[in-house]
Amino acid sequence: MSTKIKLIKIKSTDLLFYIAYGLFLVSGILSTSFYYVYFMGLPYKLLKYFCMGLLFAREIMSRPKFTYRKLMVSALFIVLVVITRSQSTLATVAYILIFVLCARDLNFKKIAKLSLWLSCLTVAFIVASAYLGIIDNYKYVQGTRIRYYLGFRYSLFGPAFLFNITGLFLYLKKDGVKWIELLVLSVINYWMFAETDSRLSFYLSLMMIILFAVLKLFPKLLDGWNWVWRLLIFSFLIGFAVSVGFTALYDSSVPWQKQLNKTLESRLSLGQQSLQENGVNLFGQDLTFVGNGLDAYGEKNTEDKYNYVDSFYIQIMQRYGLVFITAWICLLTVALYHYYKLKDYHMMICLSMIAAHCIVDDLSLSLHYNTFWFALTVVFSGMKKSVDCVNIASTNDDCTLDDTLYEIEYGKAKID
Repeated sequence: MSTKIKLIKIKSTDLLFYIAYGLFLVSGILSTSFYYVYFMGLPYKLLKYFCMGLLFAREIMSRPKFTYRKLMVSALFIVLVVITRSQSTLATVAYILIFVLCARDLNFKKIAKLSLWLSCLTVAFIVASAYLGIIDNYKYVQGTRIRYYLGFRYSLFGPAFLFNITGLFLYLKKDGVKWIELLVLSVINYWMFAETDSRLSFYLSLMMIILFAVLKLFPKLLDGWNWVWRLLIFSFLIGFAVSVGFTALYDSSVPWQKQLNKTLESRLSLGQQSLQENGVNLFGQDLTFVGNGLDAYGEKNTEDKYNYVDSFYIQIMQRYGLVFITAWICLLTVALYHYYKLKDYHMMICLSMIAAHCIVDDLSLSLHYNTFWFALTVVFSGMKKSVDCVNIASTNDDCTLDDTLYEIEYGKAKID
């Protein structure tokens, strides 16, 4: 019996990206835990700039020929790096754009696999450290509600990472996911829910698992739900409208709205309060939101009043402005349209779950919480390339859509 071993070929220049992203991802996850105390401040900043240096080196080495496009990309890269030097939250967005820009010719599945493995290992390491007493495992008690932090600086961080891990695993497996894998994934999510009482991440993860199970059981639904896929194109626009609409129109005198606000742990009233006090402008403003998270030393901010706005859409709209949130939603909508044309409905499901997650949670903005920001590379690749990619990949079983995009980019694939 012969065994076939498939070796993964990685270009030396691409390796620079994977090293930079791997370091950025692992350090980002660790920064949300009590391990952050060991590298916070200057070491963390230097590590980030080392990653930026690797990415810039790759850009230069992988495209040695001078072109105006290369000049523009380099200029944009430098501008984004300069933005990361600021202490504002805009640096978070700059890092996302830098990595997405540098990954525009890479295989998303390879990035997803790397993210999945590193996220699983790092999160497991943090949780195990908390149980072994190496780092603190804080417990938050509110009435009958008990939430464990599991080594993270807030109880919602672990579930947010698991939500991303669940999406990555399901997307990579797609219809090939096994029933036992779906069961194990459900059990792990339930365990995280039992420990942290994070309802949003658990319910949305469970919904993803159920949807992938249904599509596995009834694969014909992939082509039969065309109206659903068309609707999902506007997932982020719908999420924005729901979040802002329910918050702005919240009325505590209306019983069902009051109950909804209670269920959402005052997210509607806090969001409305922020809109009334801080307003919204075109280019954003510097705002400070105080939540229940702990610092690297396990200390909580008790001096300022709790006013945290959990909604991704409202917080981003206020911090970065109407121009940014409009451009961001348009970019995501265009990406979803591309995946609709590519018939990559599994990607549409994952992105739509993230859009729903963003209604009452802002953590998805950071790259270490949300690998699916790399799905935006399909926009940078161009729609024509994406359509051509489908035609070429369909004639080669060993060729993925992302691999074909890479070949088109460098002229290795001929299109009739």
